[in-house]
Amino acid sequence: MLKEVERLLKAGPTYRSLEVCREMKTDKEVKVDVLNDEEAWQLFKQNAGKVATLEHIEPISREVARECSGLPLAIITMGETAMRGKMMIELWKNAFSELQRSVPYIKGIENKVYKPLKWSYDSLQGKNISKIAL
Repeated sequence: MLKEVERLLKAGPTYRSLEVCREMKTDKEVKVDVLNDEEAWQLFKQNAGKVATLEHIEPISREVARECSGLPLAIITMGETAMRGKMMIELWKNAFSELQRSVPYIKGIENKVYKPLKWSYDSLQGKNISKIAL
């Protein structure tokens, strides 16, 4: 399943809503299921790196991965962009709390995708980097 997710993400944008696909006038619609907990954890570890499996961090890193609801883009973004290299448990706890509290401000953006992406964007170091991300 993870190889298929990687292939689809490289192929082009993916959307969970068929309505969004139709609004974007896509040529082809491909159904992408969410990952189960184990697949999500493997993808998260792959993107967050070894820090996610450190004894004092793994329990909370699993919670962060689970909070992404099996959505590959959210998992990859949280792992690679937001949490990779973060060694302090407080940073992981803060990320988890922020994900749980975050509320999307734009109608139509799914809650579980928006939260990890927003938190990741907010955590970017420096305004120049965050401008590039937009």
